[in-house]
Amino acid sequence: MVNGDIKIFSGLANNPLAAEIADLLGTGLGDVSIEDAPDSETLVMVNESVRGCDVYVVQPTSAPVNDNLMQLLLIVDALRRASAKRITAVIPYFGYSRQERMAHGREPISAKVVADMLQAVGVNRIILTDIHAPAMQGFFNIPMETLSAVPLIIDYLKQQDLSDSVIVAPDVGRAKLAEQYAERLGVPLALIHKARESATTARIVGMIGDLEGKSPIIIDDIITTGGTIVETAHAVINAGARPRLRLAAVHGLLAGSAPDRLNLDFIQEVLLTDTVHIPAEKHTPNMTILSVAQLFAEAIHRVHNETSVSGLYLLT
Repeated sequence: MVNGDIKIFSGLANNPLAAEIADLLGTGLGDVSIEDAPDSETLVMVNESVRGCDVYVVQPTSAPVNDNLMQLLLIVDALRRASAKRITAVIPYFGYSRQERMAHGREPISAKVVADMLQAVGVNRIILTDIHAPAMQGFFNIPMETLSAVPLIIDYLKQQDLSDSVIVAPDVGRAKLAEQYAERLGVPLALIHKARESATTARIVGMIGDLEGKSPIIIDDIITTGGTIVETAHAVINAGARPRLRLAAVHGLLAGSAPDRLNLDFIQEVLLTDTVHIPAEKHTPNMTILSVAQLFAEAIHRVHNETSVSGLYLLT
């Protein structure tokens, strides 16, 4: 599949995904050592020549966010100093993407800070998936490929019985995403309206759409603690929906007790992708994890061969 001097490297954040991508591209993972020093500093060593190579570093910056971000920065710096021809950061999940603006005075725009750091160490191109705030594309002065794993989820759902289903957006911010699901699946759309009470809490104040007797599919881009999406699940059941729900999101961060919170009798399925590595101890019987390896392998192949990537972009 790949011609020329291409190399795939991985940090420790999602090595299984990186290995699958490399396998699809017909090349093994590059040899890099990553260790913690006694004082907790991160030590990185690239153990093979990359001179003149087109290099891709696969590293979601999920939890532990700062550790994984630092690994990515140091790997890129090492590759640049080793004379790699071009370095592409493949970041399936972009940490700090929810801090893309100043919600209050005297706050940093953390996503912009991360963008500046990536460019400063020598990243030549970024490949992302379903970023939380598309406007942050403006933070970069280098080429940025924004892929979407939503079609993978839609293709999976098309194989299920959707005869009485309804797509539910958990808040106004996900309305456009929910509309894309509903249109492509040919099912109705419902919307939850919330009033934000603080930076971390919101209150449901209304619903739009018919939920009576329906089997809801609640969609989001990220599931972190599961609190918001489970609260939405209870709300739609109270509004007359059948207690047989699906939850779907691209990025399953599953922080803390999120897996237990999602493992409820009335939640038929939790549908996620592997942009973030979900360890076995966080798997639940109702969880389905779709691989994004083919999506990224195809994007890398096209970038390497200088062909169009637009067909893999966000839905419009």
